[in-house]
Order: sequence, then structure tokens, then C-alpha cells
Amino acid sequence: MGGGIGGWCLFCNPSPTKRLGRPVWHGSKRHKSSFSGVRCKMRRLAIYIVCCLLTFTLESCFGRTDESLAEVKNGDFKIVIRSQEVHNSGLRNIDACVADVSSHGFPGGKAQCFLHGFDFSGLSFRWQSQRDIEVSFNCGNVSLFRNYAIVPHGLNPASFHVTLREECSSSGSKNAPGA
Repeated sequence: MGGGIGGWCLFCNPSPTKRLGRPVWHGSKRHKSSFSGVRCKMRRLAIYIVCCLLTFTLESCFGRTDESLAEVKNGDFKIVIRSQEVHNSGLRNIDACVADVSSHGFPGGKAQCFLHGFDFSGLSFRWQSQRDIEVSFNCGNVSLFRNYAIVPHGLNPASFHVTLREECSSSGSKNAPGA
């Protein structure tokens, strides 16, 4: 078991003493191990692939996404709020959509969703009427907001109006001139 020409090798680079210690008058020893370079490359490739697979496997096992769903019902429809924290990052991603009350899981249609953001405090969803939704929060980051949502509901799609109320104030913004 050793590294060198003709034997088992991990990285197939013979040591300088083996290269220099070979007598010049015996000629090249390459004929004995004509495939050792290919085998060595294949071993390196196999080790690389195994390391990549191990990395992805360990990352997926230890970095789970914490996900929860909440619902606010109103007659035939409901607001579905999904909260996700990926890999224990400390950031909570929030998605909100409108769906039929009979549907299960989180809606997949883009037209049904009206809010995406993260790190909200004091986030609340309220039905103002059958077709009006109010979203309010103290502080947070809104990545996407639409003031409407459309739910396919039989032959007649249902549309909803959404209002957003933010009460977050940065230091000095209330005391700024003209505010």
C-alpha cells in the first residue's frame, strides 16, 4: 500500500525521491502503469463526488425549514398566512394569500397572494368586510405587496381589496419638518 508508480495512490504524485532515485539507464517505467493516471483521476473524481453528496446530505438534515400556517376565515374564503424560518437563520419569511375555505395547504396561484415580507412585529390580518382585508404591523420589511387578490371560485372569480397599515417609525421621523 503506497503511493507511487504502479501501486495504490490517492493523489498519484510520486515523491521527488522516487522520481529522482530511479536509475536513468533503466529507461521509463511508464509501461507498467499505463493506466495509473486515469485510475488516479477517477479516484479523485469519486472522492470529490462523495464529498459533495455528503455535504448536501448533512446540510439538508441539519438545516430544516421551520414552517407554520395560520388561517383567518370569513364565510367562503380565508386568509392563509405562511411563516417560514430557513436553516435557523432567525429571519421569518411571511407570505399571505386568499383561498377558498375548503382548500388545504398554501395556495399556489400568484394572483391569490398579496403580501411577502420578513421580520414583522405586531403583524395582524383582519377582515373589514366580505371583500376587504386590512393588514397592519408595527415594523417589518415588505418585499411584495398588492392591494388586490383574486381567487378562482367556480365560474366567477372573487376579487378582494387589501389595505396595508404600517406603524413603524424610525428615530426622528415624527419630528422631521413637514411630517
